Amino acid sequence: MGKIPTTSKKAPYGTPAMAREVKRLYGGSNLRDKKILVMGGHPEGSITFGSNSEGASLTLLGYL
Repeated sequence: MGKIPTTSKKAPYGTPAMAREVKRLYGGSNLRDKKILVMGGHPEGSITFGSNSEGASLTLLGYL
């Protein structure tokens, strides 16, 4: 499946810095296709997305 797009470890959760990291990944990586990212420096931090919750869940399950 390849490497999962990952934010900088320096970006704190829930901050504008994290939002900028997600924006950076969306525009400059394969995040649009993968529909999953890892928040660097946050062991529990992953985000998936899709057209609905089922699609987002299936994306996550594909990486387990």
